[in-house]
Amino acid sequence: MKIATIVLDKQEVASIITDYGYLPISLINQRYNKDWPYDLFKLLTEDLLEDIKEWYNNTDSSSHEKLGLCIPQESVKFAPLYRRPRKIWGMNIFTVLVKLTKIQA
Repeated sequence: MKIATIVLDKQEVASIITDYGYLPISLINQRYNKDWPYDLFKLLTEDLLEDIKEWYNNTDSSSHEKLGLCIPQESVKFAPLYRRPRKIWGMNIFTVLVKLTKIQA
């Protein structure tokens, strides 16, 4: 399951990427009576992605498109996955190679 954050009604909302487009968590909540947070950071910190993945895998994915819940890719405006993270983790390949070289020497 792939996740993206999109702008929907001037709000940044986590969405599931499907073959039919983007399925916003906010629309899932409305249609299927769920109460999941809209933003990806809360979904991660509250450990809810596994619940969403299980729900998605147990639901007929073509029904989302039929119900008009998916937003077509050409209509989507993307947003950052999440804002204001506590820590930013990053490592480039140069750093990895330098560390590996020092370990082997």
